[in-house]
Amino acid sequence: IGDITVFVGYHLIRAIETAGLQSRLIVGGGVKLPTGEYRRQNDQGERYPFLNQVGTGTTDGLLYANYIGSYRSFGLSVNTSYRRATENTFRNSLAPSTATFASLFYRIPLGTNWQVYPSAQFFYEKTQGEMLEGQPTGEHALNNALLGPGLDLYYKNVSLNTSFQLPVYTAETDHPASAGRLVVSVGYSFNQTKYLLHRKS
Repeated sequence: IGDITVFVGYHLIRAIETAGLQSRLIVGGGVKLPTGEYRRQNDQGERYPFLNQVGTGTTDGLLYANYIGSYRSFGLSVNTSYRRATENTFRNSLAPSTATFASLFYRIPLGTNWQVYPSAQFFYEKTQGEMLEGQPTGEHALNNALLGPGLDLYYKNVSLNTSFQLPVYTAETDHPASAGRLVVSVGYSFNQTKYLLHRKS
C-alpha cells in the first residue's frame, strides 16, 4: 500500500438540470498521508532512491479546481491542481508542483446500463523535483506536456478508465525525458442520498 490521498470538494456551479447545456465547477483540497513505506533498503543496507520507495514519508497538501461542461453528447473536463509537501525524517521532499489535465469527450449510450466515453486527453506537469533539506537537488525535475486518446467504459456504477498519452513538449534537462503515460483504473460510484450541506432535491 502506498500513500493514501483524501479529497473534498464543493460545487460552486452545479447546473446539471438544464436541457442540453450542463456545467459544473468544483473547488476543493486534499491531503496525502505518509502511509506508504519509505525506508526500504537493499541487501547492502543502502536506502533505495526517494522515488523508488512505495511512499514518500511526507504529508502533502493539495488544492484543485475542476470544470466539467457538456452540450448534449460532447463535453470538456479541465482539472488543475497544486501540491506542496512537508519533509520526511531524512529531510527529503518533493518541490511544489502543478498539474493540469483536460479531456474532450463524447458520450455514447449503449442500452440502459452501458455508456462509452472516447476522448482526447492532455496532461501537463511541472515541478523542480526532489528536495533535500529544503533545497532542490536537480533530480526528477518535470516540465512535460502529453497528449493522447482515452476510453472510459461504464456499466451501472462500475467504471473502467483507460488513457495513453505521448509527449508533445518536454523542457530540456539532463534527466531522461518522459516516454509516455499509461493509466488504467477501476472505479465504483455510490448513489449519494445524503449531503453534508444541502439535501438532495
